[in-house]
Amino acid sequence: GLLSNRVVGVVADTGHVFVASDFGLAVAASASLTSATEPTSAARFRPIATLPSLSGMVQAGPNILLCKDDGETFTLAGNPDGSQLRVNAAAWPRPSGAAGYRLLALEQNVWLLSNNGSYRAQLEETEAASKTPSFVAFNQTAADQQLKSNLISALTVDAQGRLWAGSFRNGIDVFTADGKLAAHLESDELREINSLTEDREAQTMLVATSQGLLRFNSDFRATDRWSTADGLLSNSVM
Repeated sequence: GLLSNRVVGVVADTGHVFVASDFGLAVAASASLTSATEPTSAARFRPIATLPSLSGMVQAGPNILLCKDDGETFTLAGNPDGSQLRVNAAAWPRPSGAAGYRLLALEQNVWLLSNNGSYRAQLEETEAASKTPSFVAFNQTAADQQLKSNLISALTVDAQGRLWAGSFRNGIDVFTADGKLAAHLESDELREINSLTEDREAQTMLVATSQGLLRFNSDFRATDRWSTADGLLSNSVM
């Protein structure tokens, strides 16, 4: 019953599982996905909306947001029991020519990431289903203060509110809470960033790369690197 096998987002909410694919949105009752009594050939999902080029879906507070590859965004509205569901367009002044949009809910913000930079909206702005999130450009300042790459592969916010953005080829950019570049970290070992995880107790950031696992302290200095020589089964840490 899925509209496509290329799934770009999944949200489980109020007894239902919503699945966004690159051709649209479908829903199934959670119980129907675990029941052993229904025949396996039965379609478990029913379509909500056909949306070609759908590229992302996240839960933002009590609501569900969706976006297309070109940055067109939508909110999901309907009854909590899953009936009368519909998708409403949510307009925002997105720039022309941008593509590759995807959604990410992180801390108190909803992010739209694209090949033309990053945009964010405060999470509380999405709490009312009728209210359109106000996405604004993040870090659209002088060239020396911008992201070194728009191909972002990992993103997290540390305990100090700093945004760590890891890229595929250009290391890591760290921004303060007000969008100023705090540090750019790049080396032969710091490439193909796959994941960023903060150890808040130790006040360090663990960085998974294709060259092993690295640890940075709060001053952005690399203090450790672990590889197959230390017992990892591969240097490509996911």
